[in-house]
Amino acid sequence: MLIMTDIVKELKAGATISDVLRSQQSYHEHRRWATDKLFDGRKLSKNVAQVDRAALWHSSRAELTTQPAGIRLAVDGVRLANELRETNPLGSDVLHVAAAWSARYWLEEEAHHEVAFGRLLDMAGMDAIDVDDVIEHRGPSRPTTTPGCASSRPASRSRPASPTAGSPGRARTRWSATSSRRS
Repeated sequence: MLIMTDIVKELKAGATISDVLRSQQSYHEHRRWATDKLFDGRKLSKNVAQVDRAALWHSSRAELTTQPAGIRLAVDGVRLANELRETNPLGSDVLHVAAAWSARYWLEEEAHHEVAFGRLLDMAGMDAIDVDDVIEHRGPSRPTTTPGCASSRPASRSRPASPTAGSPGRARTRWSATSSRRS
């Protein structure tokens, strides 16, 4: 398997963007681990320590914040690559490759981590991450502009005013390493 450590050198030597992307995808697939295979037949101890529950609760939500950042990075990379196309074609190609890797890694890999943490939450007998937490941890939407269209912002769901309020009729779950129950 070819791992390209110097994309500029490869492009100068005649590799195309498609060649680099194919190499990146091959590497990405080679290092992939399957969450289903990892967790099949495994069980957590019935006595998961509170500090481990707290770490799992927080880390599972931290994983939710990385996907939107990767999307923005990829979009901004393509935008900059297109701006540079006339003045710096090689730099533009490198940015296209980097944006493709960012999109591939951040979307696929972080989704992979989200699934793994979701399985661990389930195995530990903890609540799944609810939709309001997913939306909150994904971060605010940025206004986007489409050529020929006015600037628009995606509609957002209304959220309860209290940061500790959860879905209607349900208390928001927060884990603390120092307590033996959710607060």
